[in-house]
Amino acid sequence: MKKLLKIFSSWSKKKKFAVLFGIFIVLGAFLSGFSKSLIDFEETKIRANQDGVYFVAGNADKNATVQFDGEIISLNLDNGGKFEQLITPQKSPTEKIQEVKVIAKYKDKETERTLEVDNSSYFEYQEKLKEEKRKEAQRQKEAEDDAISKLKEVEANPTRNNLEIAKSFVRKIPQENSDITDRLNKATKEVEDREKEYKAKVDDANSKLSLAEKNPTKDTIAAADSAINSLSEDSKENYSTRLSNVKEKYAKQEKDNADKVAKEKAQAEQAAKTQAEADKKAQAEADKQAAQEQAAQAPQGLYGAADTDVNSEDENTQVLVTDTGKKYHTHKCGNGNYYPASLAEAKRRHLQPCTKCY
Repeated sequence: MKKLLKIFSSWSKKKKFAVLFGIFIVLGAFLSGFSKSLIDFEETKIRANQDGVYFVAGNADKNATVQFDGEIISLNLDNGGKFEQLITPQKSPTEKIQEVKVIAKYKDKETERTLEVDNSSYFEYQEKLKEEKRKEAQRQKEAEDDAISKLKEVEANPTRNNLEIAKSFVRKIPQENSDITDRLNKATKEVEDREKEYKAKVDDANSKLSLAEKNPTKDTIAAADSAINSLSEDSKENYSTRLSNVKEKYAKQEKDNADKVAKEKAQAEQAAKTQAEADKKAQAEADKQAAQEQAAQAPQGLYGAADTDVNSEDENTQVLVTDTGKKYHTHKCGNGNYYPASLAEAKRRHLQPCTKCY
């Protein structure tokens, strides 16, 4: 070393300067190549957006492999090695202020940098999402409670009006609830089945009422009345006037028929009475004629002269006789068809007085 210093001191100033300058250039080049960073950032304090994504800019060696917290990132470098890039971490941020370790490697060389990322916007957004989810859950629950309340009403009283109200409340539920949907479907089927059943009752009432209008009888009116009574009160009102008209028509028809029957009966009775009187009169005439013929043909003096001894008083005295009897009477006495005759006629027929009557 001393020898080198002695040689160096023997040189001229110009030669010394040239040698020192060369050594400086070589050393600078060596040190420069050894200390050059593989990656640098324009800013090391960065603010992430609400999704945890942040923007970085800087320079990097195009051959270097770059890791952000252990995650390899392919930087979009231009020809000069500059980059501007959005970094989307694979993991969600865990701290509001988070240190991100960035390591660039190339062969045996490694450069480490630390970024300070402000995740305040991310956490504020997460809180906002939580609040919105809480509110949404509350809206969901309230809508479900309202829908269930209306479903209970239609299940207890399955009418079309209650069903439509329940449907409107179910539609207001933000997220579909399968249990509520199933209950609504069952209620819908129940209402539709009841409507079909009721329509059949209405059709039956219409049919039977129309038949009663065409043929108002006791049976057709009773059938129509029974069919109408199976309907609701509101529906009954639609048929009450028509049914009342049928009943009035039937009552008038029955009265007319009864009057007609009574009249025909009275006429028949009168005709029978008239016929009976005519028959009786004809029979009396026939009996009288037969008696006269019998008297004319009877032998004289069969019972002696006293039997045929008649006078004017006998002609005016009335007795009762029969066609085949041998007695004359003052009143009906026993069986037979009695008819009036004069005592003179009875004597001419040689009839004897009834011992019971005289």
